[in-house]
Amino acid sequence: RKIMYIYRLRHINDNADYDLPEPLTLGYFSDLSKTKEAIEYYRTLSGFQDYPNGFIVEECAVESCSVAPEVIFEAYFSFSDEENIYNYSREIGIYTSAKDAKDAVSNFKKINRNGIMKSILNQEIDWNSYDVNKLYATDAFS
Repeated sequence: RKIMYIYRLRHINDNADYDLPEPLTLGYFSDLSKTKEAIEYYRTLSGFQDYPNGFIVEECAVESCSVAPEVIFEAYFSFSDEENIYNYSREIGIYTSAKDAKDAVSNFKKINRNGIMKSILNQEIDWNSYDVNKLYATDAFS
């Protein structure tokens, strides 16, 4: 299998008046030019206009046979306290099949079963699918 790169576009409201929230995932894109087009589009929408410098582009390696995938699967974990004051979430990996994402989630749970999995924190360990080159937000607060 060949390693390819896609680009995750996120946005964070960089308002210094409050703690920075988790970035909002806006989409995954097959190349940088499509990512830049998405940024220009989002800058015209409510909320994003107020924080035009809050865009984050992340290069993500994915396995693919020969062409950019049409759908990707993101495995992730998230932990928070009861009041949701403490919130920590991270990506486990990006995959081109739901099976690989499910396997990554299972493996994460297995290797952490004697650690964080026994924690009193609220836990979410799962995966999502994203259509590549699709815009996922209608404003900066969705």
